[in-house]
Amino acid sequence: VKMLFQDSCGLYAQSRSKIIALGLPDSMIVFTALDTTRPWRGVHLNNSNPADTSVFEYCELSYGGRRLAYPYDACAGNLALFDNKGVFVLKNCRILGSMSYGVGDAHIFETDTCISIVQDNLFYGNDSFPLVLSTTELGQCKGNQFIDNKTEGILVRGGGDIRSGFRLENQGVPYVIDCHLVLNGWAGALARLDIESGNVLAFRAKQFLIKGYGLLRAKGVTFTSHDSVWWGMKFEDSKADTSCLDSCIIEKARVYGGVWPQGAVEVSNSNIRISNSTIMDNEQGVYLSGASRLNFVGNLVVQNLYGIRVSDCEPNYLEIKSNDFSGNRCAFVTDFVYPYIDADSNFWGDASGPWDPSDGPPDYNPGARGDSIGDYVEYRPWLTEPV
Repeated sequence: VKMLFQDSCGLYAQSRSKIIALGLPDSMIVFTALDTTRPWRGVHLNNSNPADTSVFEYCELSYGGRRLAYPYDACAGNLALFDNKGVFVLKNCRILGSMSYGVGDAHIFETDTCISIVQDNLFYGNDSFPLVLSTTELGQCKGNQFIDNKTEGILVRGGGDIRSGFRLENQGVPYVIDCHLVLNGWAGALARLDIESGNVLAFRAKQFLIKGYGLLRAKGVTFTSHDSVWWGMKFEDSKADTSCLDSCIIEKARVYGGVWPQGAVEVSNSNIRISNSTIMDNEQGVYLSGASRLNFVGNLVVQNLYGIRVSDCEPNYLEIKSNDFSGNRCAFVTDFVYPYIDADSNFWGDASGPWDPSDGPPDYNPGARGDSIGDYVEYRPWLTEPV
């Protein structure tokens, strides 16, 4: 079956209606423009009833995305969602040549609590983000291919807190986060997010908050900004097990102030292990406060304004060993005076150790050429070469 649309036409599933299009691997259903130089309006799903689940399997949707006047074309793309109660299934389809987004755009993402399924599709040659989803749909977004789209990435917009766990698959393109990403489960039902190695999470002036019953496990993942700075990640009032960041890159975070994270990684009354990771080009790399436990071993902390900053923590809960600090304006500073923080067995950017020109306790090292360090930090013995 092949359906051809003039540029003034589209296919609409209004309230309490749905579209079921089930093709075959060797006989796909095609929705496309009559004239590929004049894009049509695309398929629009206004599934206000959760029971109205539209399904597209083995379909091709191409050369759509023509944007006209609200409300009929408030969304743009080959396939566009209009209401936050709708669920759709998109499997084994080809999304090609949209003049805008491939799939998505006009969902009411801030309140979207539905879980749509987007799996094993090809997104090719679309003129913006090929796929736009809400946070609730990330766990069912798997096995897709993205080729030659103008903006390669999966755009994530709203959807509320992530309340149940899933594994975030590496699909070869970054997840561009255009909402505050919040991970928080329930008592007796942790929300554990496992992020596959190789993933990039790029935030648009937003934060990543792991709180309460949320648990994060990430290995080989990059957390960064997308076309602007971002506000970092915050582990707050954890009631879960220890979150882990292993072999990750955390970069380009700025401190916005107020309730937002006070560093690229802020740990407040939470437990976290950070190992073999790079924390670079941030206003503050790691910020610690409250009854927090930190295991910080084997990391590279480079070119931050402040590498680590500690406020009112219990020093006995902190293990900071075998790290490389280099090119930071200040590698380590604490806001309280006693007991001292043990930070020995680290490399401070030079064999001579950290630069400590202050005669405040517990040490003094004015002739050193390494990164500067504040008072009340015990840094001897230090490592004389990078880890």
